[in-house]
Amino acid sequence: MRNALNDAQGFSNATKQYPQTLQKHYHSFWKKDISVDIVTLNQDLTSYDLVMAPMLYMMSNETISKLENYVANGGTLVSSYISGLVNETDLAHLSGWPTSLKRIFGMGVKETDTLYPKDRNVLAYNGKQYEIKDYCTILEAKEAEVLGTYMEDFYQGNPAVVKNSYGKGKAYFIGARTEQAFLDDLYGDIQKEMNLQVENEIVHEDGVSVQRRESDEHCYLFVMNFTEQKQSITVKEPLYDLLTEEIKQEHIELLPYEVMVLKKEK
Repeated sequence: MRNALNDAQGFSNATKQYPQTLQKHYHSFWKKDISVDIVTLNQDLTSYDLVMAPMLYMMSNETISKLENYVANGGTLVSSYISGLVNETDLAHLSGWPTSLKRIFGMGVKETDTLYPKDRNVLAYNGKQYEIKDYCTILEAKEAEVLGTYMEDFYQGNPAVVKNSYGKGKAYFIGARTEQAFLDDLYGDIQKEMNLQVENEIVHEDGVSVQRRESDEHCYLFVMNFTEQKQSITVKEPLYDLLTEEIKQEHIELLPYEVMVLKKEK
């Protein structure tokens, strides 16, 4: 899929930035210590409450059907601009944007504009405004609820972000490339709605990540300082340090890039 997107001539080569876009969506969960799995479209999606698939440029009919079944059976899907434009052989879908995607997202895609490097627009969402750059998709909302709108240029007043209830699930479509603050706020609202919260045994600042893995009997917390500065964390309950074989609690100072692996019983 990535090779096909790299070869696509309808979008700026300098601003496609597919890996960077995935990282920005992931960052909204990483900063809150919510674990995210990277899966392929061949894997089973039914065990996941939420699936993020931004810029999924290439979609076969099988992939579209899989996503439709996922949402219809209660899953929540988030996708974005430059999604579903070609099939598995890199050919445009004969009917335009596939009918099944229109059903899932409750909207149609009219056109995606590639902005000039200095061009900017503004997205209004939940009483706030966010900068838009690189790509703006003209959406035709049908059954979907409009969450965000464009504020400037000929896009003004048109849908930029929509949410659709489909079957037992929900689907969100982000029509423009926004700043990180919007993704953080949108995913924050989705996390609250879906109760995607983690037990917070460790309090820390930005730049420190706490990732959780579990066995039948124990919970393992991987505490990682990704900064070049010392970071202070607070451990709310006694935890066993697997590396030093000591009990850690209360205030701890992490050295730059230091990693701790802490264990507790479930």
